[in-house]
Amino acid sequence: MANVATLEPGDILLFTSDGSHVDRIICLLTASDVAHSALFYGNDILVDAATGCGIAGHLMRVLPRGQTAPSGKTSPSRGTWVQREIYVRRLATSPLPIGVLQAARVYVLENNGFNLMGLIAIGLHLLFRMDPRPDSVAELLVELLQMLTGELSGLIPRKPGTGTKGPHPMFCSQFICQCFTDGGCTLQIRKGGPGLIPSTTLLDRIASNSISLGTLRAQAAKPRRLGHRTVDDIVADLEKALSSDVEPRDKSAAAVSRTPSPDLIRATLEFGQALQRVQEVRGSITLGTGLHFLRTLQDQYVTPADLCYHCSSLTSIGKTYSIRLNEDSCPV
Repeated sequence: MANVATLEPGDILLFTSDGSHVDRIICLLTASDVAHSALFYGNDILVDAATGCGIAGHLMRVLPRGQTAPSGKTSPSRGTWVQREIYVRRLATSPLPIGVLQAARVYVLENNGFNLMGLIAIGLHLLFRMDPRPDSVAELLVELLQMLTGELSGLIPRKPGTGTKGPHPMFCSQFICQCFTDGGCTLQIRKGGPGLIPSTTLLDRIASNSISLGTLRAQAAKPRRLGHRTVDDIVADLEKALSSDVEPRDKSAAAVSRTPSPDLIRATLEFGQALQRVQEVRGSITLGTGLHFLRTLQDQYVTPADLCYHCSSLTSIGKTYSIRLNEDSCPV
């Protein structure tokens, strides 16, 4: 059983769902029970990439399974107990390259990361790992991507080419993998098989569709259709649609070849363009470069479930039950 005494710097903590719509959707999409991941930095500090705080360090204390955590917030440390199963994974080869922790520290100092990162992760997962789904899911994905594109547009410098490099679109598990890659120790993720990367992704079909980029540029963009619908409305409907999807994972060749709708194609390319504009504020950025940017992200895409169950570079150390996180970020 893992506890604070047995954790080592570089250990990866994989959190089960907290019951939120976003966490439940991530679990549905990855066919797993884990929805978030974080890196143990040492000195009772956990580092993660999360919605609302970007990439930050937090003071933590692990409570071994069997002990009861206090309810609500604790005082005076302003900490909150996270009550859920937490799996612990460790690099199978030792020692841990020091560059892994150095990379984590750099990202914390830069405070990179987007707000609504959980929603961006859902959008990316639907594009990168999605088998053909009912039309209702595709329609909701259009809404989600349009909403995210609008949010990202608010982060883009008003005068292109005058800003600095923006926040990298890394969510929790991608941040961890990037730290290991920067440290010279790339984590190996198994591909293929149930719950893993399909042979043809939704983004692959969007990239190979018969509608040319020139046609899309010539078409007038449709106004956003959100109306009075909120993010919570979209996410709740998306969870319902995914939960009711009883189609088998392995689809027929006919289903796989189904062409995405023009609305979904445009929403995807504009989303990729907005992501690229935030990250790469210099140079010419078009629908075509936005698509290429998404294809690059697809090659690097990793989920919490991948780290927990499909990574041959990691070994299981056990699990704990509760962890207290300080609400405020701390230096690393």
